[in-house]
Amino acid sequence: MKSSVLLSYMGAFALCILTILNLFLIKAQLHMGITLIIFYSLVLVGVGVHYKKGRLKVNPSTKLLLMLAVFAIISELVWIRDQVYGFAILSNLLHLITFLFMFAFVLKSSFYQKPFKFRSILGKWKMIIVILITILGTVLMVFLLINQISPRPLVSSLQSSKGITNSYNAEESKETVLDDGNIYINDILYDDKYPNSYLDIYQTVHNPDTAPTFILIHGGGYIWGDKTGDGQNGDDSGVIAYIQKVLDRGYNVIAINYTFAPEYNYPIPLKQVSAAVSFLKQNVEKYDLNMNNVVIAGQSAGAQLAGQFVNIQTNSDYADEMEIQPVLSASDIKAVVFNSGLYDPSRFDETDSVVSDYRFNIMGRAYFNVNTFEGNKDVEQSNVIKHVTKHFPPTFMSDGNTKTFNDQAKDLKAKFTKLGVKHQLNIYSKNVVELPHGFEKKGSKYAKENLKMQMDFLDTVVKK
Repeated sequence: MKSSVLLSYMGAFALCILTILNLFLIKAQLHMGITLIIFYSLVLVGVGVHYKKGRLKVNPSTKLLLMLAVFAIISELVWIRDQVYGFAILSNLLHLITFLFMFAFVLKSSFYQKPFKFRSILGKWKMIIVILITILGTVLMVFLLINQISPRPLVSSLQSSKGITNSYNAEESKETVLDDGNIYINDILYDDKYPNSYLDIYQTVHNPDTAPTFILIHGGGYIWGDKTGDGQNGDDSGVIAYIQKVLDRGYNVIAINYTFAPEYNYPIPLKQVSAAVSFLKQNVEKYDLNMNNVVIAGQSAGAQLAGQFVNIQTNSDYADEMEIQPVLSASDIKAVVFNSGLYDPSRFDETDSVVSDYRFNIMGRAYFNVNTFEGNKDVEQSNVIKHVTKHFPPTFMSDGNTKTFNDQAKDLKAKFTKLGVKHQLNIYSKNVVELPHGFEKKGSKYAKENLKMQMDFLDTVVKK
């Protein structure tokens, strides 16, 4: 009896683990679905064998378990065959219900009655451990299932915990002379249509009215980030150090903010980038800017926005498709910089890390307001690689070598080579050092080396 109860618990926990993996391993759902079908098939076979040998009586509980198993198999088969997202959700909901039913069924069987009390066959402490594991597994399955249904609750709660908001309120804009003589103007409103429509201007002491203009678009997976750092409150000194190095090389730097998903979706941040650049062009005299000698730069998701923006400026057919008119001539953009860029959002969740894949999947679904990336019109439309033409400006690209999009960078490099676009790609070998996504702003030895390569490349194509 005791071994039978233990075996039943193991079966329930096996279903729990398989369901968690099915929900978490974004790129292994086909294999996990097949594994779950095999699991349920074994359950059905096991029930049939026990019934035939007279070890099991078919009661309403047994019938319900069999029905759940059959429905779960059918749902998984439909999901695997037709890729209808609703059946993926239904399948995992059935797995969760079946697990809870199996646990309740076995829990009832694992107690025997003595006068005035129930005692567990497994013993007090083993039973407590089993119940705690069940609670933990259930909570994790529910959490992952909610995220599968919609990324909005998780993203919104994370944003709330970090104090990240879409806001029309900013600090009072003022001009500050920095210790090195450079001028910093914070929180300039560039548009009043959407929140977070603010930019900062850093004016170099080196001939600011003729200096090239370096426009920087921050990253953050479309759900957070700031023009002064990764956190909305500017807690990443690496970005400021990065800006300082660009200033020291004789550039004026513009850092742009934009709205966050899931409250604001694609393509609103792209429209904001266009509005910000248009604002700068209209105010060149006010801020002593040279908008005929521009570098467009972006980090991570900001690189995707930068690439898509530049494609609009250099590809008239694409501008018509996007229904966003160019605000710069192609000749005004002298160079582009991509740091750990996302170039093909349909592969947002394809890195070498399952944790990064899950995190990026949540971010991408929140931004594009979709369940899956594959076959979605907006996701395909945002593909930087697909819409690049021979008119794309000279480009410097860099990326880490783990938990990032370096395969996409290599694909973009191949496209540039085919089109004859001048470019340089820097990805350090793992044999030298392991560098994560966004290493460029971390201040390490390799980040500094990479920044020097970037600025040296710009010196070959940007007029000063």
